[in-house]
Amino acid sequence: MFSIDITDGKYEFWEKTNMPVLLESENVYNQKVEYIEFNPVRKHYVKHPQDWIYSSANESSPIKIDNLYE
Repeated sequence: MFSIDITDGKYEFWEKTNMPVLLESENVYNQKVEYIEFNPVRKHYVKHPQDWIYSSANESSPIKIDNLYE
């Protein structure tokens, strides 16, 4: 949910139910990357994460991510 309350200058981007997780370990980081990369597979857009052109799992994708733990 995206909402803006201009009257008091407060901005709210995430829904109140969103529970952000600190990427405090390599394991948590890898879980989040895997979750994002498998979204097109779960939606049945592609069979494999690397088949989605805009996925960091695709080596020729314009989207690149750095491994924070290398």
